[in-house]
Amino acid sequence: MKIWKSIAAAVLCGAFCGAAAQQQTPALQPSQTQQPSPTGQGTPQPSNPNAKVIFSRSDEDEVPAKTETAKPEATKASDTVKATDQERGSVTFTAYDLDVHLAPREHILTVRARIELRNDGEQPLKVIPLQISSSLQFEDVSLDGKRLVFGRQVLNSDVDHTGQLNEAVVELPSPLAPKATLKLETVYSGPIEIDAKRLIQLGTPDDVAERSDWDRISEDFTGLRGFGNSVWYPVSSSPVLLGDGAKLFAEIGAQKLRQSEASATVRVSVEFFGVPPTVAVLNGHAVEIDKPTAMPTTDYPGIVTCSLPPTKLGFAVPSLFVASRTLSESNGVRLCSRRKYGERAGCHGSGDNRQAPGRAMAGCKAKEAAYRRRFAGAGRRGL
Repeated sequence: MKIWKSIAAAVLCGAFCGAAAQQQTPALQPSQTQQPSPTGQGTPQPSNPNAKVIFSRSDEDEVPAKTETAKPEATKASDTVKATDQERGSVTFTAYDLDVHLAPREHILTVRARIELRNDGEQPLKVIPLQISSSLQFEDVSLDGKRLVFGRQVLNSDVDHTGQLNEAVVELPSPLAPKATLKLETVYSGPIEIDAKRLIQLGTPDDVAERSDWDRISEDFTGLRGFGNSVWYPVSSSPVLLGDGAKLFAEIGAQKLRQSEASATVRVSVEFFGVPPTVAVLNGHAVEIDKPTAMPTTDYPGIVTCSLPPTKLGFAVPSLFVASRTLSESNGVRLCSRRKYGERAGCHGSGDNRQAPGRAMAGCKAKEAAYRRRFAGAGRRGL
């Protein structure tokens, strides 16, 4: 009888435990179903809504989520790597191949730069320092199609009108031996507007400073004078300040001398909504602007292009000027002006001129000649 009571007690205990387990199981299911949710949320991350497409991207860059998780680790590791002035002074650029896109309404510059450089130092280079204006940001650096890890730092340097440079310290897979060359490709972008901080910090009045540091991208005029004014292409230089004697001007001269044998190829595309640009000067060479490849609409801009074939820099720096101007030529001098000589001299729009065209023409010629003499005199005075 005791045996049967023990068996009955065991059966009842098993049934009670089974019922308790069933009651606990639903309570565990919500936590189990919530655990995969972060993975589910991470699955669509390859199509990042904040990603910015520059010119073109391969599909392989968008698919793997591993690259997104690995990037922060690589960046943290490389942020500890700094470049020295000795390393900066060892890098000499021997060739620039620049694809430039301008969005003047937004003041935006986007560049894909293929650069060839040489190690002119006495020691192998483990890193390559690349610098651009502080208003621009490096987005990618690659070697032979493979992305390289690079750290970022901001340098106080007055070779750019903002008074600062963004520097990418690019880690090489293997050191670059002395006199060896290397080809890198980089993508960068950002706004370039009038910025005279370096002069204002020295006490220069704002209006005077802006008349000196006028480099900008705008719908009416784009002017980028290059190293010493606006660093819109990659360089490698030692930081220098205006108030430190003549070091700034010495660095500008040293850069020009080091890259005097370099060649530059430039291709430019420009967005426009109103009148298309009519004048372009690349690296000091006037180039023809092609007919618009697309005309503007309410929502989309028109596009014009121009280019400069491989050209030796000499004792100059890469520069870029694009504007809507009227081109006039006289006595071997080419003048780009907002209005024609006659319009500037006030030869149009007068009722008297329309009634007496002969007398008006004589007056216009006299005014135009006076204006030309004034312009020629200003040119001789260097104004």
